[in-house]
Amino acid sequence: GYASSFFYGDTFLMIPALLRMLGFSLDSAYRLFVAAVNLATAGIAYACFRKCFHSRYIGMFGCVLYTLQPYRIYNLYNRAAVGEYTAMIFLPLLALGFYKIYTEEPKGRGYLSNCLIPVAGFSGIIQSHALSCEMTGMLVVFLCLILWKKTFRPRTFQVLALTVVMTIAVNAWFLVPFLDLMAADSYYFGRNMGNMIQSRGILPAHLFYTLQAGGASSRFAENGMMDTEPINIGLALLLCVLLWLVVRFGDGGAMPGKEWARERKTADIPLVLGCSVLFMSTCYFPWDRLSALSPVFAALNGSLQFPTRLMSLAGICMVMVGCIAAGWVLKAKTWGSRNGIILGGIAMVAILFGSYQVNDILLTRDGFFRIYSPQGMGRYSTVLGAEYLPEGAEMEHMAYHGPVLSEGIAMDGYEKNGLTARCYADTETGGYIEFPLLYYKGYEAYVMDTGEPLL
Repeated sequence: GYASSFFYGDTFLMIPALLRMLGFSLDSAYRLFVAAVNLATAGIAYACFRKCFHSRYIGMFGCVLYTLQPYRIYNLYNRAAVGEYTAMIFLPLLALGFYKIYTEEPKGRGYLSNCLIPVAGFSGIIQSHALSCEMTGMLVVFLCLILWKKTFRPRTFQVLALTVVMTIAVNAWFLVPFLDLMAADSYYFGRNMGNMIQSRGILPAHLFYTLQAGGASSRFAENGMMDTEPINIGLALLLCVLLWLVVRFGDGGAMPGKEWARERKTADIPLVLGCSVLFMSTCYFPWDRLSALSPVFAALNGSLQFPTRLMSLAGICMVMVGCIAAGWVLKAKTWGSRNGIILGGIAMVAILFGSYQVNDILLTRDGFFRIYSPQGMGRYSTVLGAEYLPEGAEMEHMAYHGPVLSEGIAMDGYEKNGLTARCYADTETGGYIEFPLLYYKGYEAYVMDTGEPLL
């Protein structure tokens, strides 16, 4: 009865569930889902970056950079972090939506319809990974504060308000039960408030780590870079940042003065946000001190668990920087025929290093593990962090077992199917029966013959 679907969106898991019902093996259903996620990520990234910068070349360049980020590949093939890598499908939609909101003329025709793009992005993230939505929402708040003059323009503020209202309305079917159940009881995830997460941050060396091997260690404070997980933005994005810095402090000769000033500001904002997020992912950001300041910070930091989760946001920010730099390179006459070579070289770096990382994870580091029968899987019952267990529920009760009967009760029969449990019992002196089900709000027990509720 673990009610994870109330707290953690699993809408997109209907895809592998449907494949399973159609007869595909569990392994095949998961592999096809991963393939679908990769295709969706690439397709949406290409469409969004192309729409942003009005160039199919930049669209493809941004698509390569985004889909081959080391952290995304790490989530796919190291961690199998289904919710997190599914949520990454929709980050380019937010990049496109807020790019259009803040760069287009507010009085222009169709400006208000720009809210539809971030609504789609936020909805996809909410239905995939609640924590990613929390992190992304905070980054968007920072963006709005940085651009406060534009944020509080009447039409722009109207678009942002519409984005919030429409996102809530579209996802109300998930958010209302979620909030209702959250308010109804206390859950184990509250225990994360005491977690100190600063030691889980990456080392500065990770920011410039380019090997991108499929390491397994996340204990950076103890093991340093030894066998480290590939948590970084990768060499290709580092080259994009370097390219922008070269362009940024150049003469901007490819564009007229006003256009060049606007372009600089447009790229500087994601660069600052990306660098800020990268710093927050390190062990030097004062996470522990913030937790000690306020219970609110303690709750937020505890739910984050790992500062390295912020790497997905750093990635989308740096891809935007890379795409803006690519736009300047394509317009520049300074480098002549070398323009395409520069962008092609960076894309090739992403492809080669991404291929090396996938090969190291899937083929070199670990051999194939084969199971020839159901018995080979053993018996394993877990709810991982048990964040959504009601307070007082014990983990050992999650394993399958029959009802617990008090003295004086004889059980004639018992069957359990999902959340439905039926028990046939006789007693003359009264007593109690404990069923192996979690008692969330809305779960009810009653006498089958009379319908009388049981407490």
